[in-house]
Amino acid sequence: MQEAYLEAFLTESMENVERLEAFCLTLEREGAKPGLLDEMFRAAHTLKGMSATMGFDKLAALTHRAEDLLGALRDARVSLESRHVDALLSAVDRMRSRLRAVAASSKEPDEPDDDVLDMLMDALRAGEQAGGHGEPDRVPFVNLSEWARQAAAEGKELYLVHLRLVEDCIMPGVRLAMAYQAMREAATWFGAHPDEAQVMAGQAEGPEAFAAVAVAPGEIERLRQAVLDITDMAACDVSKADLPSVTSSHDTATAKTRPALEAPQRAHGGSGPSEAMVDLRMDATLRVPIRKVDALMNTLSDLVITKTRIATLVQALGDAELKETVERLDRLVGEMQDGWLQLRMVPVETIFHRYPRMMRDLERRLQREFDFVMTGLETEMDRVVLEEMGEVIVHLLRNAADHGLEPPDERERLGKPKRGTIRLSAYTAGGHVYLEVSDDGRGIDRHRVLETAVAKGWVTLEEGAALPDESVYALLFRPGFSTAERVSDISGRGVGLDAVRDKVEALGGQIRLDSSPGAGSTFTIELPLTLAILSALLVSVRGQVFAIPTANVDEVRKITRDDVRHVQERPVLSDDEGIVPVVDLASRLALGPRSDSYPQTAILCREGKRRLALIVDHVLDELEIVNKPLGRYLEDVREFAGATVLGDGRVSLILDVRAMANPA
Repeated sequence: MQEAYLEAFLTESMENVERLEAFCLTLEREGAKPGLLDEMFRAAHTLKGMSATMGFDKLAALTHRAEDLLGALRDARVSLESRHVDALLSAVDRMRSRLRAVAASSKEPDEPDDDVLDMLMDALRAGEQAGGHGEPDRVPFVNLSEWARQAAAEGKELYLVHLRLVEDCIMPGVRLAMAYQAMREAATWFGAHPDEAQVMAGQAEGPEAFAAVAVAPGEIERLRQAVLDITDMAACDVSKADLPSVTSSHDTATAKTRPALEAPQRAHGGSGPSEAMVDLRMDATLRVPIRKVDALMNTLSDLVITKTRIATLVQALGDAELKETVERLDRLVGEMQDGWLQLRMVPVETIFHRYPRMMRDLERRLQREFDFVMTGLETEMDRVVLEEMGEVIVHLLRNAADHGLEPPDERERLGKPKRGTIRLSAYTAGGHVYLEVSDDGRGIDRHRVLETAVAKGWVTLEEGAALPDESVYALLFRPGFSTAERVSDISGRGVGLDAVRDKVEALGGQIRLDSSPGAGSTFTIELPLTLAILSALLVSVRGQVFAIPTANVDEVRKITRDDVRHVQERPVLSDDEGIVPVVDLASRLALGPRSDSYPQTAILCREGKRRLALIVDHVLDELEIVNKPLGRYLEDVREFAGATVLGDGRVSLILDVRAMANPA
């Protein structure tokens, strides 16, 4: 095996496996649409060839068996049934497992794949026994009616040709190519399965083929004999495709295929890979390992810090020519920064594509019925943030299917549609990206949530009755709320939501829950577009410099003693939006006593629906900073989200506005 090519092999092979899985779900949902099985066959054929080249014989054999089933479906030797999709998905799972093992050890596992191979073979044999051979309604053409009209307009008759090679044919692709050429010379050519491009590329290995041609009356036998004269051609069956029977045959074929898939095909409505199949051409791309992009991003971060320091030194020198040069450097670094940040941005589809398969399996395992809809797949966000959100989304989707949606019979009793809907959406707004998981299930029962909270001693009955819905739902995120009693007693959510919240907040985001009893629930996650470089307001407090992300800053203003009121002995400001708590940073960070002199500088900040005013000594500047993590030794310091290096070389801590909004 050539180690130099292993990384490229794994990358491209995993892409083909992901495509196969997406196509399988489309096949289950929409049936054998034109071109779909061709694309699936090509993906499997490519994977088989690469695996054999790299010496992974078991993976090549597994893919070859899947290719056999796909070829039979594509060539209409078997009619599509749900067991075919199940077998193909099992093969996809095993292919993915083998590729992951190769990635971990550079070797192919020795374990056999007999269970999956037998499943694929059983599905193929059962389909062939049920389907027979040479039936006109199995011919894989959907536009025979139009072709028949075109042939009639030319005074010709449309015929369907079914070719079969001998079983021990050594070069099936060559023989089919010769047959196609013979038919082209003797008739008007309309189309074939497998198509000419596949045959000429050596991608057609099956013993059968179908073609649609038009000949003058009485000429079909001459064409048939010309085809039979080709070596290794076992049979050439022809049947006239009259216009009335063409429509009937196509309708019959469609009717035969769909009942077997009727139950699951609606389970995954919404954005799927079928639209992408229309045009699979992609923009020219350059494959670059993620580690190289991250290394360059770190270098760029240091360049931004150095640029800021040079600008500080030049400003102190007062040299006009140097200042002009630094301004140009600033523009160039800014352009580089924007470009590299775009490299870190990836569409959410790179993670979302794994969920339709998971939801399909959940629907069956939980005996639920629902449509899974995904929107906003083109929304881009920081790769690091998106990868961290993968398991969070999995948890929320499982929660929606298991606890959010009612069983089908219960939905019918409630007057709801038997099939529920679970939505996964992504969109951007105001420098943030939003991920939403919603369902139209039973919603949150606040009374039962409060019963559990009271039983655990978190609130009293009187306190619970006065809590708004938002505060009641927040109890679901408390550690320890996900108990066995919680799962069986409350028709809502809660299992592990504290871990979900912690993960979101660790990435500088927040999560909220909206629910309407009987109508469903929505989890909304708000995240920063990127974690690497952010715009910040620099402030000084008792000689120390801190950074406040401008995404959290509403306004900066001077306040007087008359502006400050006290509620429950805590200072607050009052404006048109309501009460704003005041936090004196010097006191909060133990840098000195609270100042009683006025006027004071207040930074009005917003974190979600919460607002607060941070009292600082001075506002120094607004600039872009590089967000560096604090490291594991300081990870428990709640008040700071990270650190940055200033232009003069000093380290400045980045304030976590969310933590500041909570009492010390």
